Amino acid sequence: MAENFEGEGLHLWHPFIYKFHFDFSPYFDDIYANFLKLSDHWATKTDMTIVESGDGWSTTRVGTYDANMQPHLQPHMQDFHAWLGNRIGWVWDQFGYFGRQSEVSKSWFNRHGLGAQTLEHTHNAVELVVASYIKNDPGQGFIEFRDPLEYHKTGYPYNAEKEIWKPVSCQTGDVLIFPGWLNHRTQQNDVGGERICMTYNINSRLLLADVQNKFRI
Repeated sequence: MAENFEGEGLHLWHPFIYKFHFDFSPYFDDIYANFLKLSDHWATKTDMTIVESGDGWSTTRVGTYDANMQPHLQPHMQDFHAWLGNRIGWVWDQFGYFGRQSEVSKSWFNRHGLGAQTLEHTHNAVELVVASYIKNDPGQGFIEFRDPLEYHKTGYPYNAEKEIWKPVSCQTGDVLIFPGWLNHRTQQNDVGGERICMTYNINSRLLLADVQNKFRI
C-alpha cells in the first residue's frame, strides 16, 4: 500500500504581477484617435529603438517632445484613472509602499502588426508599470516575463527553454501592473491586424508637489 504524503506548496511572498480587467469599449474611439495622432508624429516615425521588431512601433519618444499628447493626459481617460487609482493603491500596499501617491511620468502606445513584437527590456528607475491592452484579438500573442530567480536556480534541473520565460494570457481590456525591474517582452503577432498596448510608467510619491508634465492618479 502506497504511503500517503500529504502536503502543500507554500507561497510566502506576494506576487510580482497583478491582473485586472477594464472595459475600454466606451472610450475606444477617443483612445484610437489619440493613438493615430501619436503614430503620425515625427518622433514615432524616426524612432530607431532596437526594442521593437518587425511591423511594430512605439510612441514612447513623443512624450519627450510633445508631452501633452501622451495618453494619460487626455480627458477621455478620466474614468479609467478613477478605476485604476484604487487598484494601484492596493498594489502599492502589497509591495510595502503604504500611503503612497501614484505619479505617471510617461505613457505611450505600442502597436504590433504581423510578425511584430517588443523584445526583452525593463523600465529603468520606474517602480510600477501599467500595461493595458486596448486591442488584442485571439492569436495576436501575449506578454511574457522572465524568471527573476533564474540565476539563483543554477544546479537545479532547470529547462531554460520552458522555465525562464512565462506568458500571461491577455485579451482586450486586460490591465497588468508589475514592477519596472521585471524583465519582459511580447510574443510575436502571428495573425496580423493590430495589437495595441497602452503603457504607463508610474512612480510613488509621499508628498504633493507640482511637477511639470506629471499626472497623479
